[in-house]
Amino acid sequence: MPTTLISFIGRGRDSEPGEPGGSRSGYSLTEYDFGGGRVRKSTFFGWTLLQHLRDEGVAPDKWLIIGTAGSLWGGLADVLEGDVPDTVIEWAHDVLEQDKRSGCVEQALLDRAPAELPGLLGVGKVALEIVDECRDRESQHCLMSLFLRHLEENDEVILDVTHSYRHLPIMAAFMMSPLRWLRGVKVRGIYYGALDMRRENGGISPVVDLSICADYNRKDSILATFATTGDYSEAASLFPDAAGDLSQTSFLEKIARMGDARAPARRVMDELEKTDAVDPLLAGIGSKLQDALRWSREGRFPQRMLEKSRFLLERGEYMNSLILCLESIFKKVFQTHFQGDPNNYDEETSWEIKNLLKRNLVPPWNDVFRGLNDLRNAAVHGTRASRKEVQPALRSEEEFKALLERGMDLAGKLISGEISL
Repeated sequence: MPTTLISFIGRGRDSEPGEPGGSRSGYSLTEYDFGGGRVRKSTFFGWTLLQHLRDEGVAPDKWLIIGTAGSLWGGLADVLEGDVPDTVIEWAHDVLEQDKRSGCVEQALLDRAPAELPGLLGVGKVALEIVDECRDRESQHCLMSLFLRHLEENDEVILDVTHSYRHLPIMAAFMMSPLRWLRGVKVRGIYYGALDMRRENGGISPVVDLSICADYNRKDSILATFATTGDYSEAASLFPDAAGDLSQTSFLEKIARMGDARAPARRVMDELEKTDAVDPLLAGIGSKLQDALRWSREGRFPQRMLEKSRFLLERGEYMNSLILCLESIFKKVFQTHFQGDPNNYDEETSWEIKNLLKRNLVPPWNDVFRGLNDLRNAAVHGTRASRKEVQPALRSEEEFKALLERGMDLAGKLISGEISL
């Protein structure tokens, strides 16, 4: 997958008189500490980060540099090393001169960057983009438009949030979230060259790896899926030792095979209880999973089905909610009136359960069950309801929900023992 390094460029600090090292641009050089004795010096952190990433085996395909017209564009002259073609030297000189002369650089000049520039920087493509200060909603939308222009399907992104106005990289980080779903964009890393911490670090700016933010963002999407759909299968990637059983449990729950799901769900519970998570969010996710799977130790198959039916109804998953509601009724009746495994009975037994309900339920619950069963058949097969009073539920969302909620009331009363057959 292609990788794009996104750097923000801010306003540089002029070199102090007598400052050692010097730079082509005349801006002050900063030393950045990447840890492990790896220190790099530049006026522009993005350049040191690009070099560091290459040393780590990560070679960005594109470098997108974003700033305002008043940013340190003249500092681009400092990233040019070795044998630089005249065309690039002349262009960099023009950028530096315009920067020093007027305090701002025009997009047209940046667009004239020579074709040799990406090769000199060791990337396939370089994009230099001026944005407004993004103080209002309209100009903030322009930043998103810029990302949509430059980020391709399934791009991996590394964010450099060191320079520029503080709000620009903050917005960029949040904008990556919807781009994950729109374009498949994935944030691989986030880095900050902490100039404001250099006094405590012997005059060298420590590089802070903020990639944990990308990790939290991924966990956020897993939690969102769990909260909105009840599907916890994506959490398998967070718990490698329980991954297989967690995926299997999720699958079996989706097809209402609660009995078959019980054993892998118990193994997941055992594994989660042994997990000592350093990450507090991971511990929270594990706790939430345990709450969702606790039924496996209590044998509450009908209750679990009814709980999930209510959950799905709240989220508009009407068909699955309807099926689970009926199944919770069938499971409870089997447990009460039949022998054997309530999760493994045949079609003949299913008919016996339905007939038992039709014969023995008293009004109004007999009509509720008949209506619920008729609604299920009509909805699954795409046919008309055989009962006239059920037909409105196939045309109106409110009528459908009302009939299903009455069915849930019936299921709840059967499970609690308030209604007996």
